[in-house]
Amino acid sequence: MYKTNLDTNINYCTNSDHLLINYIKEMIYKSKKIDVIVAFIKTSGIDALKNEFEYIRDNKIPFRLITGTYLGITDPTAIYKLKTLLNGHGEIKFYSDEKRSFHPKAYFFNTENEDYLYIGSSNLSKTALMIGVEWNYRIKKSNDIKSYTGYENEFEKIFNSESYYVTDEILKSYSMLRKTPKIHTYSLNNKTIGHLAKEGSYDSQYKIAESNLEYNITPIASPKDIQIEALYELNRTRNEGNNKALVVAATGVGKTFLAAFDSKNFKRVLFIAHRNEILKQAYNTFAKIRPNQSISYYNAIEKNTNSNIIIASIQTLNKNLLDFSSDYFDYIVIDEFHHSAANSYQKLLNYFNPKFLLGLTATPDRMDNKDIYAYCDYNVAYEVDLFSAINKGWLSNFHYYGIYDETINYNNISFINGKYIEKELEKSLINKERYNLILKHYKRHHSKQALGFCVNINHAENMAKFFNKMNIPSIAVHSKSNNRDKALTDLKEGNIKIIFAVDIFNEGIDIRSLDTVLMLRPTESSIVFLQQLGRGLRLEKNKKFLTVLDFIGNYKKINLAPILLSGKHKILSNSKININKLLNNDFLPDGCKINFDMQIIDLFEKYNNDSRTIQEKIDEEYFRIKEDLGKVPTRVELFTYFNEDLYQTMRKKSKNNLFRDYIESINRLEKNKESTIYNTFSHKFINMLELTSMNKLYKLPILLSFYNDGNIQMTITDNDISKNFKHFYSIGQHRLDMIKDSSTRNYKNWTNYDYIKLAYRNPIKFLSKTESKFFTLVDNEFILNKKLAEFIKNEEFINQFKDVIEYRRLKFLKDNLLKKEEAILKLLQ
Repeated sequence: MYKTNLDTNINYCTNSDHLLINYIKEMIYKSKKIDVIVAFIKTSGIDALKNEFEYIRDNKIPFRLITGTYLGITDPTAIYKLKTLLNGHGEIKFYSDEKRSFHPKAYFFNTENEDYLYIGSSNLSKTALMIGVEWNYRIKKSNDIKSYTGYENEFEKIFNSESYYVTDEILKSYSMLRKTPKIHTYSLNNKTIGHLAKEGSYDSQYKIAESNLEYNITPIASPKDIQIEALYELNRTRNEGNNKALVVAATGVGKTFLAAFDSKNFKRVLFIAHRNEILKQAYNTFAKIRPNQSISYYNAIEKNTNSNIIIASIQTLNKNLLDFSSDYFDYIVIDEFHHSAANSYQKLLNYFNPKFLLGLTATPDRMDNKDIYAYCDYNVAYEVDLFSAINKGWLSNFHYYGIYDETINYNNISFINGKYIEKELEKSLINKERYNLILKHYKRHHSKQALGFCVNINHAENMAKFFNKMNIPSIAVHSKSNNRDKALTDLKEGNIKIIFAVDIFNEGIDIRSLDTVLMLRPTESSIVFLQQLGRGLRLEKNKKFLTVLDFIGNYKKINLAPILLSGKHKILSNSKININKLLNNDFLPDGCKINFDMQIIDLFEKYNNDSRTIQEKIDEEYFRIKEDLGKVPTRVELFTYFNEDLYQTMRKKSKNNLFRDYIESINRLEKNKESTIYNTFSHKFINMLELTSMNKLYKLPILLSFYNDGNIQMTITDNDISKNFKHFYSIGQHRLDMIKDSSTRNYKNWTNYDYIKLAYRNPIKFLSKTESKFFTLVDNEFILNKKLAEFIKNEEFINQFKDVIEYRRLKFLKDNLLKKEEAILKLLQ
């Protein structure tokens, strides 16, 4: 209970003699019902009343709150925090009439003997409740029934008719859409004065003490904005029964801190990465967030297996997996999760079985089209892209210059498997004419700390040599360097002006004060491009924006940079360039700008003139994947690696869709490939499985019962059905099927008979009626057509059966993810 010596006869609060927060705290502990209506909410206000919100939750005090969304002043992180504290209790709404201004600030408290209203100027922020010049007045209902009732009735009207609930989906969309109001700061009489960029914007005084700079200067000891939002979504996905999730967040917003905070309720934690720099930063982060837990490295030098938290090199761990049992770790974090498609990560993912797996990446959409979403069952718990992070004030603005580089003709350089031959590329990049072009543009922007990305060691060394010769102190840093830490220190202290790097600084390195990025190699990967851009986007107190100088010639993947910079969510190898959009910078976050030389615009137009047919592009993509794999791809492999943009086009055109009859497609594409099941009854059976409708996953446990781990059986019994249903719905995303429907939501308490009832009511009933050519129900046995008996030992048929089941599972999960994204986009429009 909150105890004070407050003067109960005082009806005014100005935050001079009488702080409003003290009266609010006292009233919360006395109340049997609370209503709040404020124009905006800040995280500082929620923090100031943290104990009181927990009291409201624990004592189930009826609580309603209405707030506004005008100008994005209400911080979504504050609502995430409030929802976390209330844990499902209470009702939170947004005011819905966008044509009317919304400025109320009122707090209603119903106690056992009296009702009170505090009304005035204070929103729900620390400044308004404790610090700022605020005028608030208390109305006691028994003293002024008419005024109290008038305000009360108005609250009820707004709550019931002029507001909507802040559901998790609404909150996620508001967070994605919101732009943090911009702050200008300047010094006057040794005091920092802040004001909103838009002159005349209301409540600007409240923003002074809560600027973006406050977020970045304060050492992280507790979750900050992005971590609070993502932690809420991760807890929500676990509560829904998922045991793996992906967080997609722009470089520089604190993903490692997020993982450390999220791991707190798990005893044994494994953090995996592939670079020592990332491992070192992760060690320091976990040590700071979980200081009382033992922590150690597992790498080539140190192999401690007994610590609570192990920071492991993927290379070393893969060689020594048997040092740990498959269920040894409760919580596994894979940093830079876009690498998860690599064989080294696949081995690890297939071995360990943690209670929860978290993948972290800024760039999930790989240029080789390997679908890393599949490795987390298409469960993206939280996502904030580059533009959203800048709009939220979590990352710096950027000024990007696409500079035409005519010193190299990339048509003369061999291009194999999506990349230029490095030796030929190096030879072309190392030339005096290009050096001078880079130097000229570098000097124009008065950089103090720059990072240049080079194609290889020789290129970096030659760039540093040239700039040193031009009296610009520089150094090359790469995998063979022993001077990485010193180079970073020298850059920050002004002893050198430029670091020329090779990949080593692409991932996981923080250089907050960096003001310029030089892109000195052709862009061949969306992942690398965003990583290099992200190296300079960390916020720093005196940094106004990041300058990006990208030297662009007539190289193959010229579409990547402009499409990424135009804010497209997914970047794909054959995506067209929206030139009109690029020339109009309105789509950019405030304070950002893009400028391409006109010769580059001409190159973009040339790239867009691609006359190939859809079928030709689809067939080329198939053969690209076949070449990468070194064999004819299965459905699952083709589905996983297929170009996403092309896949979405293909699925809308049934005659071009390879997956509508994959065996037939392979027969067309692989003219000399022999098949033992082509044009047989078993082929028709497999094709039916490809096409059968699936609003839920219920059919898959039935099919898995027949498949029987490769020992296909013609008849399945109730025991087979209940066993496969129970196992299938114990797995991650599959559980959503059961949770969504009220009749199955209690499935965790089901008996075998309950699963059998569901199977007969839905998939068995449907399959035996609409697919009676293949299935028959006799008494309590579900039977395959006897024509399939001759194929159940056929290796090709067994593989096709397994492949089509897994393909339908992945396709269902992916379609479910796309539906979620589409729903959010509709909310944003």
